[in-house]
Formats: sequence, structure tokens, C-alpha cells
Amino acid sequence: MQTCQRLQVSLEPILYRHIVFPLSSTYSREKILFQTLVNRQEDLLPLIRTYHGPLIPLEFSVGLPPRAEFDKIFRKRRGPRKPPPAYKTPWFDMAVTIFTRATNIVDLQLHDTRPWTYDEAFNPIARGISNMTLRRLKVLRSPELLHVLRDQPELEDLYLGAGYHGLHGVQPTDVPNLRTLRSCLPEAAILVPGRPVERLTLAWLGPVDLHEECFSRLALSTKPITDLSVDLDAVVGMRQAIRMIGRALKDVENLTLFIRGGLSGRVILDEIPAFKSLKCLALEDACLIDYISTPENGSSSVIRLHPSASDWDELFEELRGLCPSLTSTKWTPFALF
Repeated sequence: MQTCQRLQVSLEPILYRHIVFPLSSTYSREKILFQTLVNRQEDLLPLIRTYHGPLIPLEFSVGLPPRAEFDKIFRKRRGPRKPPPAYKTPWFDMAVTIFTRATNIVDLQLHDTRPWTYDEAFNPIARGISNMTLRRLKVLRSPELLHVLRDQPELEDLYLGAGYHGLHGVQPTDVPNLRTLRSCLPEAAILVPGRPVERLTLAWLGPVDLHEECFSRLALSTKPITDLSVDLDAVVGMRQAIRMIGRALKDVENLTLFIRGGLSGRVILDEIPAFKSLKCLALEDACLIDYISTPENGSSSVIRLHPSASDWDELFEELRGLCPSLTSTKWTPFALF
């Protein structure tokens, strides 16, 4: 018995130091963990350094509870059964206990979209998260995030999902150590200036986002942005987007472009050499295409596809002649080809 107790004492700091739920996690697994953490909160909550999972273990997008539990929580009623507000479920009090007392967390990734940053019912949880000294924070959708960031001077890695985050009014003293950012362009244009951002991922960049002023603000990082990933809107505005990025961020060494469709080799040869320091180029989810003028009207209305590896090899070989520092190139095929 004593041996088992000693083993438990020695293993718990390892088992509960990093808690990571996959996105496909089930309700029952989350429920068991939350109950365990609350039942042994004095021993376990101070051990947690990493938490990747739901704010509250009741995510209908990844799995429903068993029928008996479902009926117990929501009760039988006429018409379609709707979930009550999160703060009226038995798991809300558990979440409050966990996120107000697990203040040693430094890496926090929340998989769900609970309104913990602006719904007053979630104020205890928001205060608990503000009391953490975070190095990494990932939120999928959290309006009014500004007041949370102001309490995180040590934050280095920030991941923002789609949606408005209420960042207007951010001060130069907010998140002063930010080095890695993943967000849409408008949020990046607010957060990058005056901060030592070196790794940047721009998500869902389409024609509506192509503003020269926003791109020029990305150059105001206090350190050169050397690692850049951009999720481009396929075909529409492709040349213009790459050109704007190349003008603003000439120090990029590692460039990844998620194409999501067809890409003209001419665009690559014309625009990529603007990245004077480029060493590695990756074109993800891309199909090489040419626009061919038709004899009838001379317009570029016919598209010729080049999905084979040899066509890409020829393109990259020509590109290396235009980019002396380029040493690594790769591509992954568009899903349709």
C-alpha cells in the first residue's frame, strides 16, 4: 500500500502537468477529468502547466453525453431540446473552480467558443485566467479580449480564431513580449507594431483584406518577421496579395502560402523574388495553372492545369535563379487533383 501511495505521489506531477484533449475528445472523458480535478483540487490544480481543451465539458460539436445524462441535465420537454446557458449546467461551477485555482497554467488553449471574455456570468473564469502568467494563449472566438491581454505581460504566443476580438485601444504596454501571432490581418495590424513579433500567420486572407496600410503596419515589428504563413483566397487577388506582402516584409526567410486552389507560375516568378532574404518556400494545397488566350476573343478564359511534380520542379528551378538565397522549396497538391 505504501509503495502504491509513493508511486502515485511521484507520478501525479507528471500526469497532470500537461493536460491535452484532442479536438475529437468525448464528453465522458472531459467530464471524468473535470470531476477528478475538482475532487482533488488542492493536490492537482497547482500541478497543471498546460491545458488544451474545452472551457466547459459540454461541447455538442464533438459528442453528446449518454442519453441518461442528457435527460438529467436538460430534462424532458416538449419540442426540440435546447441546451441551457453554460452557467446553468453543473459543469460551470467546476470550470470556475478549475480556472480560478489552476493559476500555474502557462500554456492555455481553449477549443470551444464560450463567451468568457464578455459575458458577465463568466467573470470569475476571466479573472482566474487573468491571474495566470501565460506564455501561450489560443482562443477561437472571444470578443472583448483586450482586457485579458492587458493582464498578460509575459505572453509570447497568441492564436486568435476568426471573429472580432475587440482589440482597438490596445496600448504599447500590452503584451510587450509577443513573438508569435496567428490572426486575421486586421488584428495583426493592431498587435504587431511595437512588439517583437518574428513568426506571423495570417488566416483567411481574401480580396476584402487587401489594404496596403494594414500590410505596411506589419513592418513595424521591433524585430524582423522572418517566418510568415499566409492563408490566401484562391486565385482572386493572389498576385496583389503576394505583392503587398513582399513590399512590407522583405526580411521573411521562411514563407508558407496556403493556396487552396490554382496558382499561376507567372505570379510566383514575378512576385516571390521581392522577398530578398527568402530561404524556404512552401506552397500548400496548390495546383499549378496557366491562363491561355483563346483565338476567338484573345481573353484569358481557358485554364491549363499542371498538377504533376515535374512541372513544379521546373518552376522551382527557374525561381532559384531569381532568388539566390532560396535553398528549400516544396508543394502539396490541391485536394481536387
